[in-house]
Amino acid sequence: MGLQSDYTVGLARETTYGTVAVPTRFFEAEADLKEKPETKQGAGMRPGNRVARAARRTVVKRATEGKVTLDASTRGLGYLLAAFFGVSTSTETAPSSGIFQQVHTLKRDDFGPSYTIQQGIPRLGSSTTDAFTYTGAQCSTLAIEAKDASIVTVTTEWVARELTLTQPYAAPSYPAAEDLLTFVHGGLYVGGDAFTAPTATAPATAGTPLATVRSASVELDNGLDENGFNLGGGGRRTRPAAYTGGKDDAVSGSFEIEYTGRDLVDAYLDQEQLTMLLQFEGPAEIATGVKPLLQIAVPAIFLDGDLPTGNGGDVITVSHDWTGLQGAGPEPVYAVYRTLDTAV
Repeated sequence: MGLQSDYTVGLARETTYGTVAVPTRFFEAEADLKEKPETKQGAGMRPGNRVARAARRTVVKRATEGKVTLDASTRGLGYLLAAFFGVSTSTETAPSSGIFQQVHTLKRDDFGPSYTIQQGIPRLGSSTTDAFTYTGAQCSTLAIEAKDASIVTVTTEWVARELTLTQPYAAPSYPAAEDLLTFVHGGLYVGGDAFTAPTATAPATAGTPLATVRSASVELDNGLDENGFNLGGGGRRTRPAAYTGGKDDAVSGSFEIEYTGRDLVDAYLDQEQLTMLLQFEGPAEIATGVKPLLQIAVPAIFLDGDLPTGNGGDVITVSHDWTGLQGAGPEPVYAVYRTLDTAV
């Protein structure tokens, strides 16, 4: 007999789009990928029939989408960052240090990487776990959210090509010695042009830390196209979903702060270009003076709102939505992940 908590989520990068890769990376996550057959009812009618005929119902399209949501941790998270961004490096920060820094940037080709995602679904009252295996999965969005007194959450959205129920279940394995990233060890830096892009071994720096942050979030969107359901595909995509360019909402986010000054209000009203760095450290050192690190760095943001108002005598807060755009530098957004993982 098993437990309902024996549910598993495993991923593997595919060599060929839509061809099964046996999952090798597992996450303590929740996933809700589902294949949805789209049907049409034929218009044929026959004398004496008041109800549409079963023989006229047909499947015309099969699309799969869903989310993978997990707590941000100090091990393994780079695999999901790489799935979204598409271009990743991993470099040891110093010779024989055992600490590796990953830098993730947006891919500039038509198609991003594809993955096989397997959900292990345990049967109630049984020791059997069914493998729901989705091939051709591509990461469409990435969201990171940090709230007061909470663990940082990471949500990725996916589109996939096909569900197969014949692939064997892959037994999970998990990284050792991992910690969670929380709001407690976070920082939000917003400023003018004081931005230094990350190098292979040094993290990004930007702006002035805001000391009165209640919450912060980043939302990234690859803008995957919804086409590719061409003849010969049996109602499924015949090619990977393609990146679309020029989106004005590809990089965005928000933060809520206690109102202690007018600088950001003025920046909003004047539409001043700012920089933004959202950063979290792990609670324990992984080498002397070095802690695990997750950064999302955006060199050019503009505030979309808003202005302070009264709050019934309670502390006044301001919620600033922001949009990241392509600035003068080479990248509109970076993700930096410093970890004990030797590879992405």
